[in-house]
Amino acid sequence: MNDYRVARAIEALTPDFVRWFEEDIGPAEDALTCLGLVQAISVDYQEEAGTTDVTAFQAGLLADMFQQIDDVDPGMVDVVVEMFHLYIDFLHETGRWTGTDEDYEEVHAFLLGQAGPGLPVIEIPQLDDEREVQGFAALPLIAHARALLDWIGAGRPVTSTGVLQLKDIEAAAASIGVAARGIRKRSAEVLDAAGDTILAQSMREVPLLYPLWTALEAAGILEVRSTKVVPGEGARRFLAGSPAEQLEQCRYVTTWFLRQAVHARGLIEAWDQAAATVLVSVIVAAASPEPPLLDRVLHLADNVPEEERTVAMLATLMLPGQLEELAGLGLLVLDDHVRVPAVVIQCVAGAFEDEFDLDVTYPDSTGQRAAAAPSSVFQLKIMLKGSKPPVWRRVLVGSNMRLGTLHQVIQLVFGWEDYHLHSFRTGGWPGTEYGPAGQERLLGEPPVNEDRVPIGEVLTGEGGKLAYTYDFGDDWEHIITLEKILAPDGGPLPRCTGGRGAAPAEDSGGVWGWMDLVEAVNNPADERHEELREWLGLAPGETLDPKKFAVEETDAALDALR
Repeated sequence: MNDYRVARAIEALTPDFVRWFEEDIGPAEDALTCLGLVQAISVDYQEEAGTTDVTAFQAGLLADMFQQIDDVDPGMVDVVVEMFHLYIDFLHETGRWTGTDEDYEEVHAFLLGQAGPGLPVIEIPQLDDEREVQGFAALPLIAHARALLDWIGAGRPVTSTGVLQLKDIEAAAASIGVAARGIRKRSAEVLDAAGDTILAQSMREVPLLYPLWTALEAAGILEVRSTKVVPGEGARRFLAGSPAEQLEQCRYVTTWFLRQAVHARGLIEAWDQAAATVLVSVIVAAASPEPPLLDRVLHLADNVPEEERTVAMLATLMLPGQLEELAGLGLLVLDDHVRVPAVVIQCVAGAFEDEFDLDVTYPDSTGQRAAAAPSSVFQLKIMLKGSKPPVWRRVLVGSNMRLGTLHQVIQLVFGWEDYHLHSFRTGGWPGTEYGPAGQERLLGEPPVNEDRVPIGEVLTGEGGKLAYTYDFGDDWEHIITLEKILAPDGGPLPRCTGGRGAAPAEDSGGVWGWMDLVEAVNNPADERHEELREWLGLAPGETLDPKKFAVEETDAALDALR
């Protein structure tokens, strides 16, 4: 009976868990594998605890269960702990945890402890903007980024997969000091004649060039279109913007490059993943107040338990070369120790904080994530098109906020439940469309990844407009207008400062369906009156006021993003 109850409870959580998992962790198949392990653990837990709840656990019982797994299969327990920890994080982050706060803290601490020794704390240094701008300007990585942009000029052709054509690889690589050549087919003769030149059948095979390209694209400095690559809106801010704008772009490029440099290595075998983990561990340690000795880093295999030595030896084969590459780009300093330059430390935190659950402290000592400070604040008016009475919200957001986060802002201030597809669009139909990564279309190109595009890239001046459509069936179209560009005032971002009109109900048929529903709910003579009141959950005597709006309540909904 327990098996059935657990299966039903896990089944109810599955769609939301998969969506949560896909956003930051991995594909849906891995999410389902994770839930399979969680379900097996939960069945045993329920029997021990005498409960039917799969949203609350206690550390003591879990410790006993994981010890039993370790006794039977020591190699399996780490996987189970990792999967179960993800599930616990999901429950807590989405408000589904039904246990006490104390139980959660104990379970979280227990699972974290089971995962092995943690990485060192990263302390973000307090740097003034001028020193930080100078520090980034001195990095060879930033110099290479500028050189690649200079080579691209007004634009270069790309393949259907969004990379440079083979004929352009040699010149592009040369612009950043890499000897490489594009070839269609490898042969003994071609290899013999190559010498020290990298022979690549795709730009993706060229070290430095491809991770730098993807970092510039992610920062909005490059825009890859269907047939060519051109400078993006972020290029102006990167090359000739204000010091704050240049600083913001340099942080983006460095953060994304670090992430790509670690993960864009074709990780296929298990030891390749171990090599990536070792590299990140060294970088994080190098960014800490007590950076590791270089000699100790190069001899990691001598300092691990016997059972881990083989994997450690394989994982560290690539390490010296990787460290030299990063040092050559200014991202590491190699002397007696391995160190991260002060201006790069925040980028290390940004690249790996979530994935590796890093412990990071920031200059304000709040422990909150320190996103790059926006160079300006955008005052946006978001109007639900066609609504009568008008429904709109006024919000303040950082100019560096990505469209993916703006989507979350809109969902919260309009009370949407994020059940349906959405997209942004500029320039009217058929302008450029932005949406979640992997959101396919039956016709036409998939949308540009909204998580890579800052708002300041699509709204470049006061009066600029952007369309946001939610639920392609009901077609709730929102018109976003940049009313004012303000200087940062130190207040929390994002925040709602005004608005009008009640948020429509999800799945109510678009603006016309919503207006019809409001009329029916408030008219006892309408034959649908009672049915619709019950659907909306209205109490007896309660009316539906389409003009009702509370700015304090709406603003409080944004706490989750602040």
